[in-house]
Amino acid sequence: MRQLLLIGALAGLATTAQAQAWETSAHLTGGGFNFRGASAERASILNMYRTNVVSPTGSTGYTNNPYGARPGLSYGVALQQQRVTKGRLLLGLQAGYERLRSRS
Repeated sequence: MRQLLLIGALAGLATTAQAQAWETSAHLTGGGFNFRGASAERASILNMYRTNVVSPTGSTGYTNNPYGARPGLSYGVALQQQRVTKGRLLLGLQAGYERLRSRS
C-alpha cells in the first residue's frame, strides 16, 4: 500500500511538471558599429574655455564628438531564461553585456 501511494504521488508531480517548461539559452553577437549623421566627426577635439577669468580652476569644456565616426567591431554576450506557465503566460529574464564602439 505504501509503494502504491508513493508511485501515485510521483505520478501526480510528473503530470504537474509537464504543464510547465523552462528554456535557457546563451547568445553571442558581433558586428560592425559606427556613429553617423551630420554631427559625427572622424576626429575628436577637446574644447576648453574659462568661465571665470579670476579663478584658474573655473574652466570647463566639451568635446565635439567623443565617440568618433570611424567603424569598429562590436560584440556581446547574453544569457536568457524563460518559462511558459500553465495559463500560457511567457515569463522571462535576460542579462547581457554589449560592447558597442567606434574608433575616433
